[in-house]
Amino acid sequence: MPKRDEKIENFKKELKKIIDPEVGINIMDMGLIKEIRKRGKGKVEVIFSPTIPTCPIVGFFVEEIRKKAEKVGLECDVKIE
Repeated sequence: MPKRDEKIENFKKELKKIIDPEVGINIMDMGLIKEIRKRGKGKVEVIFSPTIPTCPIVGFFVEEIRKKAEKVGLECDVKIE
């Protein structure tokens, strides 16, 4: 059984605090986070998929995702797909 990564679990909890202001639902429940990939010790890559390609607040989401990663001690690269 794989060892549970506490930082990643805490990161997922933090991501649930990022609310899409248009709909009032967090980005995890909306399915905007497609994947969280571990990229070495203390590093993750997040695959983020906005609801529309021209989303005017993508920069806001990317910055918030990075802040939440830092809060739990992770370095984060966000890829938009």
